[in-house]
Amino acid sequence: MHDHIKTRPSYTRVLFGGLALLMVVLLVRHSQLTMEHMRRGMLICVRTMIPSLFPFMVVSELVVKSGAGAMLSRYPAVLFRPLLGLPSEGVCALILGWLCGFPVGSRVAADYVRAGRLTKRQFNLIVCTCNVPSSAFLVSAVGLSLFGNAALGRWLLALTLVCALAVGVLFRFLLPRAKDWQYGVCTRLSHGDEARGQLLPAAISSAAQGMLNVCATVLLFSAFVGTLTHTLDALPVGAWARTAVYGLFELSTGVCSASALTSPAAAAVLCAAIVGWGGLSVHCQVLSVCDGCPVAMGWFWLSRALQALLCGGGMALLIRIGAVRVETLPEPTVLHELMVSGSEARVGGFAHGFGVACNVALLLALFVAARYAIKKRRDGAR
Repeated sequence: MHDHIKTRPSYTRVLFGGLALLMVVLLVRHSQLTMEHMRRGMLICVRTMIPSLFPFMVVSELVVKSGAGAMLSRYPAVLFRPLLGLPSEGVCALILGWLCGFPVGSRVAADYVRAGRLTKRQFNLIVCTCNVPSSAFLVSAVGLSLFGNAALGRWLLALTLVCALAVGVLFRFLLPRAKDWQYGVCTRLSHGDEARGQLLPAAISSAAQGMLNVCATVLLFSAFVGTLTHTLDALPVGAWARTAVYGLFELSTGVCSASALTSPAAAAVLCAAIVGWGGLSVHCQVLSVCDGCPVAMGWFWLSRALQALLCGGGMALLIRIGAVRVETLPEPTVLHELMVSGSEARVGGFAHGFGVACNVALLLALFVAARYAIKKRRDGAR
């Protein structure tokens, strides 16, 4: 175990060490501004993060602990197994990540590693593939509110999923196959370790702990990005460079800044690249819910960079062939409101319904899978 830690690439420590020093400088220099943005981050957690994420984290825990995940993804696994080489549990984590948005998929994959149902290599393949924004964020917040174009949001959602799948197929052949990559190092658990009546309380408790980690990350990056914004505004930094810095650290601020660029087409391309990257804030949320399971950081960073390039290039191609039309952008007042409230966009009817339909379909699928599993168990008992 200690040998594994010593051989970890030094560039990861340098990255987070440099980020920590930059945070210390900005947070100490702008202490009053830090408190203001911390309060704003708390509003984001209460109004946006917890209502939209916590229920799905509880559901994902129940899927893993009840054993319904393999049953749920039995038929999708027929399609994804030849592409990614994942078992049914891995396909379940992938689909939940795509439907619910990050970091749900990574959390489900980590639960399956701890249960001994996924290998370390399969776990890292899922983590590099399943982390995309939710459909509601892409269609409603980005497409409709930022660009005034729900069709662009739907294209961005489809593009993000296709690029994530392409990276997954590529990494299936690139990830190392050494012996130490064949088995997870987390403690093996079994679905029978908990009484049936304790499944829901245990799922709620585990999801609450994961939700606490996510909210703590949001608070930290809210303060950091807020002070960084104040600092960059006082420096002679161009709009493109400022947007790139915002997108590097935080997704919502990055896409808001990108949509404010003068060229609508360039704004859409840069916004797609930022969505593919995700931002260090999202990356930290993903790593926090993995809960001790080993993440290959080099491959994780590479997957995010590749998805950023593919999403940006794909959006440029869609605009070039005329599939996506980007014209005049909404007034900056909407962008300012979005940045202040943490992507609490005005949600249009179709876009909001699209996100709700995805979530309802997921819950219905879980219900059907649970009913089928219970019926099969009863028939076997007879």
